[in-house]
Amino acid sequence: MAVLTDAAARAAKKGEVDRDLADGTVPGLSLRVFKSGRKAWALRLRVHGGGQRRLDLGEYPGTTLAQARELATEARRRAGRGEDPEHVIRPPAAPPGATVAMALERWLATKAGNRSMQLEKRRMALHVEPVIGTRDVREVSRGDLAELLHDMAFGTAPKPVEANRTYTSLRGFFGWCAAMDIRPDDPTILLKKPVKFEPSAIRLREGTEPLLSMDDLARLWRTAPRINSAVLGDLVRCMLLVPLRRDEWTDLPWTEVREAFAGDGWTGSALAVPAARMKGKRPANVPLPSQAVAILEARKKITGRGEHVFAVPDHRAPFSGWKRGAAALRKALDSRTAWSPHTIRKSVATALVRDLGADELLVGRILQQAEHLAPGRRPRRGVRSGFCNGPNLGAAPYRSEPAGRRQADAQCRHRRSRALAAAVQGYRPQGQGRGRAIERERA
Repeated sequence: MAVLTDAAARAAKKGEVDRDLADGTVPGLSLRVFKSGRKAWALRLRVHGGGQRRLDLGEYPGTTLAQARELATEARRRAGRGEDPEHVIRPPAAPPGATVAMALERWLATKAGNRSMQLEKRRMALHVEPVIGTRDVREVSRGDLAELLHDMAFGTAPKPVEANRTYTSLRGFFGWCAAMDIRPDDPTILLKKPVKFEPSAIRLREGTEPLLSMDDLARLWRTAPRINSAVLGDLVRCMLLVPLRRDEWTDLPWTEVREAFAGDGWTGSALAVPAARMKGKRPANVPLPSQAVAILEARKKITGRGEHVFAVPDHRAPFSGWKRGAAALRKALDSRTAWSPHTIRKSVATALVRDLGADELLVGRILQQAEHLAPGRRPRRGVRSGFCNGPNLGAAPYRSEPAGRRQADAQCRHRRSRALAAAVQGYRPQGQGRGRAIERERA
């Protein structure tokens, strides 16, 4: 069965009778083209009890192809659990006098499929529901929320960053409650963030943000495989070779690994990461150096037919031991700096710019950043480098055509990855001879 595309959906013309265009990806999903010219998504599925049901998912193009697939997938999942799939489109109405916990459940149902849904659910369960979960949602005042956030930020166990994140979640929740007429007003309108400057922003402003030097990165490369973990060593080395974000590597499925990729001026192995998994909501084709390809080949023998690349053996879920793993790495490196896995990404970017002389714009593209910035550096608006002129790496000028720019970017990303891999694996601290370095490694 052919897979429906956006182009085919847009080009579908009305006929003398209504007709359905099957999606070909999600079973039962189709685009109905009415003889009037109107187009709408529909899903046929089997519900609990054996009967069939037709679910309207919205009109096209108001509901895009990607959104229709997400809704259809979630509806099929709910139907498989014996729940009402209609709640994906129209969540059940909160009864009069609904508690905060009941309204939260309904609000979270509207966020099904979002990357942040699980984080929102966990945050509300830990910090909001134990305090105001049993109260009537219409009786919660601005003062109640201010007190809750103040206790989180400045209480006996202060969590300033989590307090700010909870503030953002509460604004979204109570704004939705006001829009749905669950309560007459939004108590968060005049509410301010509990912490004006988070610790990370203060460190960045004062120049005290923790970074790993080239010596630290080289020791991390050698130390990571020795940690008692079946996943952590490979995961850290991949982050050193290709500095994507932590979750972009950790949650990597095998379906996104392309062994024979050709496009954007690059031929070889690459990662094809969809927009849904990228922070910037843009798809990314990421070239892989040979060292990363070797690591992924070795992972195949460990994970077998599992879904995720970095899954723990005999488990289907991806690796989730970053907190203990980072502590073990800091202990192995004898590091007193409280660096996190995200510090690896920032340190690699800094090493590319400061130690290898890479162009900041290209480093931003390697990191898949929307602003194309290296950490701690902000170029002037409108200024754009014309060459990727790293030392001993050649130069590839940008062309005026978009395809030419993509080709130059892909070639430069590959050269930077190879150069960084060689620098990390072969790096020796200055002032020490080769013989002493070898003796230290053997020890």
